[in-house]
Amino acid sequence: MCRLENYIYDKMIGLRGEEYNNLVKSKLLDSVCVFAWQVTAILISSVSIVYYVWYLKGKTEEGFNIITIIMYFTMMIMPLNNLPWSVSGMRNGKVSRDRIQE
Repeated sequence: MCRLENYIYDKMIGLRGEEYNNLVKSKLLDSVCVFAWQVTAILISSVSIVYYVWYLKGKTEEGFNIITIIMYFTMMIMPLNNLPWSVSGMRNGKVSRDRIQE
């Protein structure tokens, strides 16, 4: 009986190790996606403002254009930041659904 217990224990530890590795990979991917989306929103806003200030300043007469650009990108940052969590939630829902159907 002792041999069977050791075999089952070793098998269980191996499966837990695989599950842990998959969990680490998933969380690492999630953190990279969140970082990328945070940086992307800030970079797009910054590049647009710099483009307006350096290249279009002498060509346009309206002073409110820069405020409008900042307002639009401020409105866009929240949906861009929520996108990774939405994709992650859909992926987790699909995994859960597949587990239930098995």
